[in-house]
Amino acid sequence: MTPTRRSPLPGARQGLIALALIACAVLAWRFAPTWAGFAASGLALVWTWRAGRAMAGDGRWLEHLAGLAVVVSAVLMIAKHEPAWWPCDISCLGGGGYERLFGVFVVKLAFAGCLLFYAAIAASGIWCRRSGLDPSTRAPAPLQAIGWMMIGISCFYLWTSARLGVACHQCLAMHTVVLAMAGPLRLATLRTIPRIASVAAGFTLLLVAYGPGLRTDIASGPTTHTTPSAADEAYLARIDANRSFGRMDAPFVLDLVLEFQCLHCAVEYTELAPALRAAIDDGRLQLVVRPIARRSEPASIDLVRWSLAAAAEGERPFRRYLDAMLGTRTGVTSTQILSGPNAEPAHLAGLAREADAHDAAIARLISSDASRIAELGAAGAMPFAALRDRAGARLGRWSVHIDREQVLSAIIGTTSGTGPVAP
Repeated sequence: MTPTRRSPLPGARQGLIALALIACAVLAWRFAPTWAGFAASGLALVWTWRAGRAMAGDGRWLEHLAGLAVVVSAVLMIAKHEPAWWPCDISCLGGGGYERLFGVFVVKLAFAGCLLFYAAIAASGIWCRRSGLDPSTRAPAPLQAIGWMMIGISCFYLWTSARLGVACHQCLAMHTVVLAMAGPLRLATLRTIPRIASVAAGFTLLLVAYGPGLRTDIASGPTTHTTPSAADEAYLARIDANRSFGRMDAPFVLDLVLEFQCLHCAVEYTELAPALRAAIDDGRLQLVVRPIARRSEPASIDLVRWSLAAAAEGERPFRRYLDAMLGTRTGVTSTQILSGPNAEPAHLAGLAREADAHDAAIARLISSDASRIAELGAAGAMPFAALRDRAGARLGRWSVHIDREQVLSAIIGTTSGTGPVAP
C-alpha cells in the first residue's frame, strides 16, 4: 500500500506562536521573578488553549509539545546534578516531601514519562504512514487519554503546591509545558467523559501514592520524657550560648532559621551576618541561629546534629561550620558528606563523634527547636527570620528573602520610640 503523503500542518502560525510562548514561559521561570513566570505561563496557556481550535486535534502538535516536555525535563534532571544550571527551590520552600516518589526523584520519572509519551506518539505516526493512513489527523485515543492523565498529574502537584504555599520555578516550568497539551487535545476525538476520567485518574494516582495528608518537611528529634542530667543541661546551655551571636541581654532578638541544604539560606546568611554586625557588636541585637532538619533529605538531621556539636565547642567552630556547610547539595548521604571536600575544613569527623557521644542531649534540643520554630510561624519556606524584643513582642517576620534594612529599621524605630516598621 502506498504511504499517504502528510497533509499540511493546521494552525501553523498559531501553533508556532504557542510553542514560542511556552518556551518563553520556561525561560521566564529560569531567569525572571516569580510574578513574571506566572504572567508568561498564563499567557502561554491561554494562547495555546485558544489555538487548539486552529490545531484541529492534529496529533503532530501533541508530538511537538511532548518533545518540548522531554527537553525541559532533561534540563531539570541535569540541574539536579549541576545546580548552577538551574537552582532548585523546592527543598528551600518546604516541598521536599514531594521531590521523590517511591524513592526516585520525580524529575527523573517525568523525563522517562515524557520520553515514552513522545516515542509512542512518534511511533504511532510512523505506523500510520506505513499503513497508508493519514498520521496527521488524530492521535490514537489511548495516547490522548495518557495526555489528559499527565495533565491530571500536573494538577495534583499544583494543588499540593498551593496547600504548601510553595512556588518552585523548576516545577512550574514543567507544569506549564504539560498543561499546554490541553490545546492540541482540545479538538481530538476523545470524548468529554473519558477526558475527565483520565484527568481524575492522574490526580488520584498521585493522591494514593503520596497519601492524602500534607507532607510537611520539617523533621524533629525523638521526643524524650526523661529528665536530662546536669551534664546534659550544661552541654545544652553551652550550645545555646555559642549559636547566639551578641549579648544574651540584648533588647532585640532575631531568630534565624536555616537549612543546610538550601542555597537561599547560604546566600541570605552570607549577606545578613555582616549587615547586622554593628547592631550585634554594640549590644542592641542578639542573633540566634536555629538549624532545621528536613524529612526529605537523608543527611539533613546529621547536618543539624553536627552543627550543634560544633556550637558545643565554641562560637568560632560554629561559625566555621556554617561557612563550610551551608549550601550542601541535596540528595547526598551523611557518608558522602563525611568524605566530601568540606569534611576537613568543618572538622566533620570529630563533630560526628561528638554528636554521637551526646546523642540524647542533641536529640532533645532538635525536638525543642522544632517546637520553637513552629511557634515562630515558620511554615516551611527557608530561610526564615523572626524579630522580637526581649519582652517577647513580635516586631517582624521574613521568609525566603530577609530584608536587612527592614530588620535594622525595626530596631532603630522601636529604640527611638517611633514604633517598629512592618515588614
